[in-house]
Amino acid sequence: MRRLLIIFPLILAIPGQFVSAQSSAHKSAYLGFDRNLYPGDGAMVELRKTFSFTGYWLSPPPGTTTITTADDIHTQIPHFIFWVFNDSCPPSPGCDSHRRPPSPSHSGVGYAKIWQFAQSPRRAEFTSGCAATYQPDGNCYSPTDGAKKWFLDLDSASSPDPSAP
Repeated sequence: MRRLLIIFPLILAIPGQFVSAQSSAHKSAYLGFDRNLYPGDGAMVELRKTFSFTGYWLSPPPGTTTITTADDIHTQIPHFIFWVFNDSCPPSPGCDSHRRPPSPSHSGVGYAKIWQFAQSPRRAEFTSGCAATYQPDGNCYSPTDGAKKWFLDLDSASSPDPSAP
């Protein structure tokens, strides 16, 4: 099976008031989520009970005409924060927000600081090994979202605020 690994070198938008109260003591990875759109202030109050950070696009991702690899960027700008996407199971544990989040370094990119390890809706061709962790509609939801109003992608990060310097 062919696996897909996409790397997003992004700057995260993380409002300070929405950083979760999850304790940072003895944590090596923090659970977060992202959406294409801001879910709203009401949703953020509820979602922060489970998640330490969030990210969402503020504009469409830019197109490029040249191929630059993550290793090229990492060599030139070693302090750059890499957000990588790899929902293939394994290494992804799937849509499981109840267990300790996996370290971003387990994504396949050792210097990654943020790893999107589950995507809503589920991509069946890459996630058959962890399909049971997704809801019947193929999405991920916060454990506190009983009404299933906000489908989410799940992420892990090496800090509770990956956008901080």
